[in-house]
Amino acid sequence: QHLLNKKGGGPTPPETHGDVLKLLSVPLKTPSHTTPDVYSKVGRFVFDVVSAPKTLLSSFDISFPFNQGWVLGPGYPKEWTKMWGPMLKALSSEDKAKAVQEGITNSQYYPLMKKAGVDFVPLNPNELKFSRRLDEVPSNLLQKGKYNPIRRSSQAYIVAGNKLRADVFSKEVARWEDLGIPHSDDDLKALANFVNLATGRGDFGHQINTVMSLLNLPMYSPRLFLSRLMLPSTMVKGFAPRRIDGKVQFGTQASRDVSAASAKAFARWVGWEFGFLALLKQLSEVS
Repeated sequence: QHLLNKKGGGPTPPETHGDVLKLLSVPLKTPSHTTPDVYSKVGRFVFDVVSAPKTLLSSFDISFPFNQGWVLGPGYPKEWTKMWGPMLKALSSEDKAKAVQEGITNSQYYPLMKKAGVDFVPLNPNELKFSRRLDEVPSNLLQKGKYNPIRRSSQAYIVAGNKLRADVFSKEVARWEDLGIPHSDDDLKALANFVNLATGRGDFGHQINTVMSLLNLPMYSPRLFLSRLMLPSTMVKGFAPRRIDGKVQFGTQASRDVSAASAKAFARWVGWEFGFLALLKQLSEVS
């Protein structure tokens, strides 16, 4: 039929199967993408099994304040101290952990935090994407059961980080409002990036985050390590030149304030670290 049409100057033959179906008035079906990714599920299960020993070893403690949270400790002592109560409550009861989480989500600045990108980790490990899994508790296999001590330890870690990030972010935004400092969405994102990096939860994009999750097997805490390396960048980003109202300015008042807060917190943290090491050296010489 195509040859006859072509020879006799008839209508141009359809070139695709879709065109044929249109001519026959048959709807063209699109392929379904709802089929579960079996390979992905198997891969996650294997990862859970392999990372189970590390999860077991890193549980049964409350190390977040002196590990991931310690960078903000010297610079924000009030917020760091207030983190302890909710963390211990979360360790004792899952219901109390949920209550702390609800308190954060019901707070005045929570909508701004979410919009800016403050990293809030869900209590349920199944709600966390693979690329955003916790460095210290990477396996979901050992966190089943409401009264599981490993799950309780993970919840205490999660609540401590969420509480500290929320309080530091809220303090800075409230101070901007009290002082009348204007702040844009970019300024809020810069503040969120600072509190995320300072607590070891930097977001480096989906691909790098996935690599960080895979590196959890040979390394202890790769995302925390990379966050520490990236933290000094927040001290200078606020002073980057940009065009505002037709004029080139070195950041906004709020962005410069974020960089100053980051530099202040970083300097105090380094000072405490060197001071502590000097004290240990003196004690060793005395003994």
